[in-house]
Amino acid sequence: MCIEEYSDFITELEFSDLPAQVIKKAKCTLLDLLAAALAGFSKGHIGHIVLDFLRSKKGIRESTVIGSGDRLACDDAALANGVFAHSVELDDGYRYGTLHPSVSVVPAALAVGEKLRVNGEELLTAIVVGYEILLRIGASINKENSHLLRGFHTTSTCGPFGAAAATAKLLGLNAQETIYALSIAGLQGAGLQEMLSENPMIKPFQAGKASQSGVIAGFLAQFGAKGPKTILSGKRGFLRAMCDSYDPAILTDGLGEKYKILETYTKPYPTCRHVHPSIDLALRLRSEHSVDYREIEKIEIDTYSVAIGETGAITCPGDEEEAKFSIPYAVAVTFRTGKASIECFESPWIRDPEVLALARTVRLSLSEAFEEAYPKSRGAEMVVYLRNGKEVKERTDLPKGEPETELSWSEIKAKFTECSKEVLSSRSRIHVCRLVESLELLTNSDVVPGMLKSLSASMDTQGTRQSPLDERKRAS
Repeated sequence: MCIEEYSDFITELEFSDLPAQVIKKAKCTLLDLLAAALAGFSKGHIGHIVLDFLRSKKGIRESTVIGSGDRLACDDAALANGVFAHSVELDDGYRYGTLHPSVSVVPAALAVGEKLRVNGEELLTAIVVGYEILLRIGASINKENSHLLRGFHTTSTCGPFGAAAATAKLLGLNAQETIYALSIAGLQGAGLQEMLSENPMIKPFQAGKASQSGVIAGFLAQFGAKGPKTILSGKRGFLRAMCDSYDPAILTDGLGEKYKILETYTKPYPTCRHVHPSIDLALRLRSEHSVDYREIEKIEIDTYSVAIGETGAITCPGDEEEAKFSIPYAVAVTFRTGKASIECFESPWIRDPEVLALARTVRLSLSEAFEEAYPKSRGAEMVVYLRNGKEVKERTDLPKGEPETELSWSEIKAKFTECSKEVLSSRSRIHVCRLVESLELLTNSDVVPGMLKSLSASMDTQGTRQSPLDERKRAS
């Protein structure tokens, strides 16, 4: 029974058991999540709606919201930080599970870690166990995209397992209590891909709710709540209910030996991951072939079906959220500007007539070769037809940021700097990067509270900053 194996793994793993590359990856994951959350606080909308709601509850003040500095009940802080971190499509992912692990695991670990005042080693260990459980379950039920094709949002259905694992580890639950925490988490798994069809701004809420659900599950188990031990394997359990077929081997093979966190990717661009191969190709063609957007007659892209289905339907986005799920728009704005930054997926670019005209020339086609190779490969081939009759072509099998094409620590630090520039002072940015880089060496009880305090909007950069929600209210 894999849930018992999971419980033993969670309760028995020590920081000293972790290989050096796993510790390094966990720190990269943490800094990357903080970057995504700060960008979400600065640029997102749904996070501020959720935060306004949570503020209205006026409850316990025990864990910090990244960016705002608000202190909320532990599970509410996990919810808010998960929403902010998923708000601008910059959080990490796992191509074999079609999910984003950091937005459920790390906010839970930070919120609980702050409440319990854990040290750096304990925080990193909790992140690793959360990733391990979440990624294995997600990959198992999406072996043939079965879960995804049923319409489920894997980040939010499987996320509670990862958040509960991290919470259980930090709470020091015993083996039985950990089983119940995972069970209660699995009962809360929910989230549908239908949110991509209309008003996709709600998508981050599903990620944050997964983090909150895992935290609640851990504390309920600590207080004595129990759930079915057959949550995964039962006839009406998670695995059978959530997919047509799952791979049982993925669930436990190599557990504690081959760490799945090493297989995750880091995003360089603020869009759905299926857009990234095409952005990489546009940047390469613009740079290496000196393609001028004004000379482009049309663009043809061959790729895999999931990319076309999730990010090929929108050509001219109506808002920022739609822009992040549009290959035609992303390619056009990349050729136009020479970059794919957060600003490229906002006004005025989403209203720019030259960008939209170029987006209308983009045609997507299914490639049988890329389809067969997915998800091991997430490839695309782009052919650009120029007005002078010339054609230029490039191909990629994996976008930048995968384990095979990973971002360096310096690149992740640069991402953190870019994402936090409107929220933190230069001094705070440098301080947080140094804290995360040496996290395992920090043994005092103020590590997590101090780090989160440094992530609050500084008065010298923010003053009386208004949230995007406030701006939207004034506009209406």
